Amino acid sequence: MSEQSPKASSNVVWHHATITRARREAQNGHRGAILWFTDLCFSAEDRVENIRRIGEVAKLFMEAGVIVLTAFISPFRADRERVRGMVEHGDFIEVYCDSPLAVCEARDVKGMYKKARTGEIAEFTGISSPYEAPENPELQVDTGSTELDQCVRQVLDGMLLRGILKRA
Repeated sequence: MSEQSPKASSNVVWHHATITRARREAQNGHRGAILWFTDLCFSAEDRVENIRRIGEVAKLFMEAGVIVLTAFISPFRADRERVRGMVEHGDFIEVYCDSPLAVCEARDVKGMYKKARTGEIAEFTGISSPYEAPENPELQVDTGSTELDQCVRQVLDGMLLRGILKRA
């Protein structure tokens, strides 16, 4: 890898950091990880690119020792698996927020589902565009019928179990 790409400005150079991920994690008191929350628009191609970009940015933050929470429209398994493949095993935690479509529609304060059902919004995930539920998520949280506090506790417990967080 060259110190500078041909398109880069002459005042932009690569910096080799001396502070490692391990040192940041020790300082933070937790290890870095990506918790990927799934949601229910964009064309299929745009969604793929959007998730790829988000994955790259999330990886940068995770490598800096930050716990990264994402909640983007990522309806395709292949896209989520691509991001999983960007990081080491155990660093990508797929959190399946499982809720029936009827509950999602009932909670929709912006009226997006109604617009999608009447055709005002094309390619809307779960209505006119598919949603591929995770097959083997690290965590599955029943957000359709479980109280929010319980869902949060389940995620925190999952982080403790995986060594992302440490008990006080």
